[in-house]
Amino acid sequence: MCELVEAVTETPPGYRGGPKAPWPERKQEYIAHVDGADEAANRVALADKVDDARAILADHRLHGEDLWERFTTKSRDDQLWFYGSLAGAFRAVGAKGFLIDELERTVAEIERLAATA
Repeated sequence: MCELVEAVTETPPGYRGGPKAPWPERKQEYIAHVDGADEAANRVALADKVDDARAILADHRLHGEDLWERFTTKSRDDQLWFYGSLAGAFRAVGAKGFLIDELERTVAEIERLAATA
């Protein structure tokens, strides 16, 4: 199980508190990684991103647009791009069923709320 988690982590191997790549680069690499990851790793990653997106949605309902301040880029558009791109990447590698549907629904709801803010 540790191998699955490590396979989908956004933290570079060997990272020990040193500098990370810039946010856009890390996210692009993570999205690209979906294409080369095995099915089990992608299921773990997809479940994790569904959980993250649900937390964002719940926080948006509680805190409104202020929630974006907690993110590295402090940008709603960056986060919506990332989660939307991930959903597309998971779909492209054949993800089906509840998890991918839930990610897409949750991202769509965040986008809807953000558009009315």
